[in-house]
Amino acid sequence: MLRKLIHPILVLPFCLYINSQEVLLSKANNNIEEIDPLGDKFDPNFHEALSIKEDKSKQVEEVLEVIQKGYKIQERVIRPALVIVNKI
Repeated sequence: MLRKLIHPILVLPFCLYINSQEVLLSKANNNIEEIDPLGDKFDPNFHEALSIKEDKSKQVEEVLEVIQKGYKIQERVIRPALVIVNKI
């Protein structure tokens, strides 16, 4: 009877919070590190270039934007970071 009284929309934020905490704990327990290369030099072993922009105030092959963070376990890449790189 109690299930009918609780509205699903009120429960949803709580469920999302619990799931996000579980993801953070599983990343920490499995030594999963984020790859966030903003401002670093482009490295094809850890990054995937989606686009190229030209910015004369930045260095050649510098990562200008991060579209999606990547992940790695120790030095093994699980998912490369998706980036936009400065024009060569």
